Amino acid sequence: GEDSVIPRVGMPEESLISGEKAGIPLFPRYDRTGSRTAGSVFNEDWSNSMCGVFGVSGVPDAARLTYLGLYALQHRGQESTGIVAVDEHGQARAHRGMGLVSENFTESSLSKLLGDVAVGHTRYSTAGSSVLANAQPLLNDYKSGPLTIAHNGNLTNAPQLRKQLVDEGALFQTTTDTEVLLHLIARSRKETPEDQIREALEQCEGAFTLLLAVGRTI
Repeated sequence: GEDSVIPRVGMPEESLISGEKAGIPLFPRYDRTGSRTAGSVFNEDWSNSMCGVFGVSGVPDAARLTYLGLYALQHRGQESTGIVAVDEHGQARAHRGMGLVSENFTESSLSKLLGDVAVGHTRYSTAGSSVLANAQPLLNDYKSGPLTIAHNGNLTNAPQLRKQLVDEGALFQTTTDTEVLLHLIARSRKETPEDQIREALEQCEGAFTLLLAVGRTI
């Protein structure tokens, strides 16, 4: 369809044309297993048992650059993908979907993700089921502005933390351990977002990488 072709940001048109004529993909190409397809010039043996996170700040049309970053990180997860963009007024917009990056983002969907701040995620689940509700980045209202979080790795004590939070009245909308972090941050009584995030992380165990945006700040 007319929205199926994504412009590649920051690349001269003549380079794109010459590359295509030579039959050389400008980005790695993947099938649904995360394997590079035949003809890709990127033939390293990547593991697909992880997630990919990507963030951009201070760049006009940040969602488009984030799309390209996620495309390059596709080997890290093929279950779902998403981008949250924040505009100059602090309004956040999200687009998430199941499957590959190239299947979920079109010219139409990217044009709606306005702003110079963006956070992206491509998912390989290690905790939680493979459903749209678990696609990231997660986006929630927060007293300091929209709180966006993209997560790679495992919180090994997430089941215990989740039980404690549920016992205290917390309501969960996903089955991911990432949402545990959101609740811990929101419930912190510290004064600043930095201290609230720090206090939340001090309660977590495991090995993980986080990309967070509070309002327009990554």
